[in-house]
Amino acid sequence: MATRLMALDERLRLLLARRPRRRAASMRFQVQWDTGGTDATFSEIRTAELANGVTVDQAVSGLDAVHRQVTPGSARQAASSAIQSQQDWATRRPPYGISQQGYSQSEYFRYQTYDDARVDVENIFGHNLRA
Repeated sequence: MATRLMALDERLRLLLARRPRRRAASMRFQVQWDTGGTDATFSEIRTAELANGVTVDQAVSGLDAVHRQVTPGSARQAASSAIQSQQDWATRRPPYGISQQGYSQSEYFRYQTYDDARVDVENIFGHNLRA
Protein backbone atom coordinates (compact mmCIF):
# COMPACT_ATOMS: atom_id res chain seq x y z
CA MET A 1 0.00 0.00 0.00
CA ALA A 2 2.79 2.44 0.95
CA THR A 3 4.61 1.66 -2.32
CA ARG A 4 1.45 2.32 -4.31
CA LEU A 5 0.90 5.68 -2.56
CA MET A 6 4.50 6.67 -3.27
CA ALA A 7 4.02 5.78 -6.95
CA LEU A 8 0.83 7.84 -7.12
CA ASP A 9 2.56 10.76 -5.41
CA GLU A 10 5.39 10.58 -7.93
CA ARG A 11 2.97 10.43 -10.86
CA LEU A 12 1.04 13.43 -9.53
CA ARG A 13 4.29 15.38 -9.10
CA LEU A 14 5.29 14.62 -12.70
CA LEU A 15 1.88 15.59 -14.06
CA LEU A 16 1.93 18.87 -12.17
CA ALA A 17 5.44 19.63 -13.41
CA ARG A 18 4.27 19.24 -17.03
CA ARG A 19 1.22 21.42 -16.57
CA PRO A 20 1.57 24.71 -18.46
CA ARG A 21 2.12 27.67 -16.18
CA ARG A 22 -0.50 30.37 -16.20
CA ARG A 23 0.72 33.70 -17.43
CA ALA A 24 0.39 36.64 -15.12
CA ALA A 25 -1.20 39.93 -16.08
CA SER A 26 1.64 42.40 -16.57
CA MET A 27 2.40 46.01 -17.44
CA ARG A 28 5.65 47.89 -18.05
CA PHE A 29 6.34 51.51 -17.08
CA GLN A 30 9.28 53.28 -18.71
CA VAL A 31 11.00 56.64 -18.88
CA GLN A 32 13.33 56.92 -21.84
CA TRP A 33 15.08 59.22 -24.30
CA ASP A 34 17.76 59.08 -26.99
CA THR A 35 16.46 55.73 -28.20
CA GLY A 36 18.74 55.78 -31.23
CA GLY A 37 21.86 56.71 -29.28
CA THR A 38 22.71 55.97 -25.66
CA ASP A 39 19.15 54.74 -25.16
CA ALA A 40 18.62 56.00 -21.61
CA THR A 41 15.84 53.73 -20.34
CA PHE A 42 14.43 53.25 -16.83
CA SER A 43 11.84 50.53 -16.40
CA GLU A 44 9.49 48.93 -13.87
CA ILE A 45 7.13 45.98 -14.34
CA ARG A 46 4.03 45.19 -12.30
CA THR A 47 2.31 41.80 -12.36
CA ALA A 48 -0.92 40.41 -10.94
CA GLU A 49 -3.13 37.34 -11.06
CA LEU A 50 -4.60 37.07 -14.53
CA ALA A 51 -8.18 37.04 -13.21
CA ASN A 52 -7.74 40.42 -11.48
CA GLY A 53 -5.22 42.19 -13.70
CA VAL A 54 -2.83 44.96 -12.74
CA THR A 55 -4.76 47.57 -10.75
CA VAL A 56 -4.64 51.34 -11.05
CA ASP A 57 -2.90 51.49 -7.66
CA GLN A 58 -0.19 49.15 -8.95
CA ALA A 59 0.19 51.27 -12.10
CA VAL A 60 0.53 54.48 -10.09
CA SER A 61 3.13 52.85 -7.83
CA GLY A 62 4.99 51.53 -10.90
CA LEU A 63 5.11 55.00 -12.38
CA ASP A 64 6.30 56.43 -9.05
CA ALA A 65 9.01 53.76 -8.82
CA VAL A 66 10.32 54.31 -12.34
CA HIS A 67 10.28 58.08 -11.76
CA ARG A 68 12.54 57.66 -8.70
CA GLN A 69 15.04 55.69 -10.84
CA VAL A 70 15.57 58.44 -13.39
CA THR A 71 18.98 60.09 -13.40
CA PRO A 72 20.20 62.75 -13.67
CA GLY A 73 17.93 64.82 -11.47
CA SER A 74 17.26 67.29 -14.29
CA ALA A 75 15.75 64.45 -16.34
CA ARG A 76 13.69 63.31 -13.34
CA GLN A 77 12.31 66.81 -12.95
CA ALA A 78 11.63 67.13 -16.68
CA ALA A 79 9.69 63.84 -16.64
CA SER A 80 7.48 64.84 -13.69
CA SER A 81 4.60 66.27 -15.73
CA ALA A 82 4.58 63.27 -18.09
CA ILE A 83 4.54 60.90 -15.09
CA GLN A 84 1.56 62.78 -13.66
CA SER A 85 -0.23 62.70 -17.04
CA GLN A 86 0.27 58.93 -17.26
CA GLN A 87 -1.01 58.43 -13.72
CA ASP A 88 -4.08 60.50 -14.61
CA TRP A 89 -4.54 58.42 -17.78
CA ALA A 90 -4.38 55.18 -15.76
CA THR A 91 -6.95 56.40 -13.21
CA ARG A 92 -9.41 57.10 -16.04
CA ARG A 93 -9.31 53.50 -17.39
CA PRO A 94 -11.72 51.73 -14.97
CA PRO A 95 -14.11 50.04 -15.22
CA TYR A 96 -13.27 48.91 -18.78
CA GLY A 97 -9.48 48.89 -18.48
CA ILE A 98 -7.21 47.88 -21.33
CA SER A 99 -6.75 44.41 -22.75
CA GLN A 100 -4.91 44.80 -26.06
CA GLN A 101 -1.64 42.92 -25.70
CA GLY A 102 1.33 45.17 -26.52
CA TYR A 103 -0.70 48.40 -26.31
CA SER A 104 1.54 51.34 -25.36
CA GLN A 105 0.47 54.78 -24.19
CA SER A 106 3.22 57.42 -24.52
CA GLU A 107 3.47 60.87 -22.99
CA TYR A 108 6.33 63.01 -24.31
CA PHE A 109 8.26 65.61 -22.33
CA ARG A 110 10.95 68.17 -23.06
CA TYR A 111 14.45 67.18 -22.01
CA GLN A 112 17.53 68.90 -23.39
CA THR A 113 17.56 68.52 -27.19
CA TYR A 114 15.93 65.07 -27.34
CA ASP A 115 12.73 64.81 -29.34
CA ASP A 116 11.93 61.30 -28.09
CA ALA A 117 11.92 61.81 -24.28
CA ARG A 118 8.82 60.05 -23.03
CA VAL A 119 7.02 58.04 -20.36
CA ASP A 120 5.47 54.82 -21.64
CA VAL A 121 2.75 52.67 -20.11
CA GLU A 122 2.66 49.30 -21.88
CA ASN A 123 0.09 46.56 -21.49
CA ILE A 124 2.23 43.45 -21.84
CA PHE A 125 -0.42 40.84 -21.12
CA GLY A 126 -3.90 40.55 -19.62
CA HIS A 127 -6.92 42.74 -19.00
CA ASN A 128 -5.54 45.49 -16.75
CA LEU A 129 -6.55 48.78 -15.13
CA ARG A 130 -10.13 47.67 -14.48
CA ALA A 131 -10.05 48.68 -10.82
